[in-house]
Amino acid sequence: MQRYCQAQRLAGMPESAIKADVPGVQQALLALQEKKLVWRAARGVYAVEEHAIIELLRAEGMLEGV
Repeated sequence: MQRYCQAQRLAGMPESAIKADVPGVQQALLALQEKKLVWRAARGVYAVEEHAIIELLRAEGMLEGV
């Protein structure tokens, strides 16, 4: 949850809008699964579907500090 909050900060969200709760994170993961961006390998274990997405995020500096 701390990393999720850190990712929100790095994405430029205002501090007042940053929050991480279990239902919100589960909803976000479900939405990413429906869009075929991540897949669930096992309970609580998710992986990015396309390695290119990771490279794009890394190139934009969005993975630093997470």
